[in-house]
Amino acid sequence: MLHFYELEKGIQELTRKVCNQIFTWALEQIDTRLMNERDRSTWEVVGFRRRTAISTFEEFHFKRRLYRKFSWAPTES
Repeated sequence: MLHFYELEKGIQELTRKVCNQIFTWALEQIDTRLMNERDRSTWEVVGFRRRTAISTFEEFHFKRRLYRKFSWAPTES
């Protein structure tokens, strides 16, 4: 027999996991948008870093791009 407390804890755990997945997805979508909208003549993607954030639900992990600013600006021909 499933007790109300066990049901509540199960729903709470599921909600936490789903919220963390949504946060991860949203932050990675923002990162992709920033990459696509950057000034490609100024900023170069040089890799990824795994980041950790803490929300009211729990700690979660996501990846973001690292950029390097060109030390020179390409000339227009």
